[in-house]
Order: sequence, then C-alpha cells, then structure tokens
Amino acid sequence: MAAIGYMILQKDFAAENVDSLIEFAKANGGIEYAEARNKHVVFHLRDGRDIEALEPFRNIEDQLAKNASFFKCHRSYQVNLRNIDHFDRTDIVMRSGACIPLSRSCKQGFQDAYFAARFEGGRH
Repeated sequence: MAAIGYMILQKDFAAENVDSLIEFAKANGGIEYAEARNKHVVFHLRDGRDIEALEPFRNIEDQLAKNASFFKCHRSYQVNLRNIDHFDRTDIVMRSGACIPLSRSCKQGFQDAYFAARFEGGRH
C-alpha cells in the first residue's frame, strides 16, 4: 500500500494509510474539523495547527464516519461534534471560533447527531 503524504507546520511526513493519518491527527492536538480543499483534506486541530493530507476527501470522510463524534455537515466539511460551541440554521461555530456551513439537507441529521453526542451518557 502506498504511503499517504501530508504536511504539518511546513514539514513533510508520510503515513502508511488513512487510519494512521487520522490517529496521528487525533494524537497531535485532536481533530476539530476536516475540510476538503483543492483535492486535499485539511485537518484543523484543537490546538490551532492544521494538517494537510494529500488524499481525496471521500477517502477520509469514510474513516471519520466510523467515529460517532464526526458528522458530515456540508459537502466539504466534517465536524467533531464534541468541539462545537453553538449552531444556528445555516452555520456551526466551533470552539476555536471557526464558522462551518451547515447544508439544508444535513440540518435535521446534524441536530439529531449533535444532541445524541452532547447528552450521551449524561455528559454535557
């Protein structure tokens, strides 16, 4: 299997597969949200750093979707439900202040997933 290239803070690294890339991102600051950008994926981490993966978004989104904490709220974004500050009809505001669009077709599914994640196990 070919290694996946990605960049963090102007340095190049290589991961064996999509899973190891996601695990690296989680271990190095935690993923706040993922964004499709010019046939790459940018992982925005909670600590403010970004990791750019030279991989199509569809490959990454399938892996993130396995984790109930992530939700695809727009064709170009997948958010970590545990890092949302608030949302309204059209936007999701992350704890970092980043404003992510919420598509109309995803709104009800997003709300269901958000409240399920937020109140899972009595945690707030």
